[in-house]
Amino acid sequence: MQMKKMATILKFVYLIILLIYPLLVVTEESHYMKFSICKDDTDCPTLFCVLPNVPKCIGSKCHCKLMVN
Repeated sequence: MQMKKMATILKFVYLIILLIYPLLVVTEESHYMKFSICKDDTDCPTLFCVLPNVPKCIGSKCHCKLMVN
C-alpha cells in the first residue's frame, strides 16, 4: 500500500517537472530576446530563433522574423 503511494507521488513529481521545465525555457528565451539591445543584425543572438526565422535588429531590439529569400 505504501509503495503505491510512493510511486504515485514520484509520478506526480516527474509530471510537474516535465510540465514546468518547458515553461521556464520559453520564459527565459523571450526574456533574453526582449532585452537584447542591438545596432545591426549581427548583434542579435542566432541561437534563439527557430528556423525559418532569423534574428533582426528592429528599433534597437532583437526580434525573430521570417527569413525571405
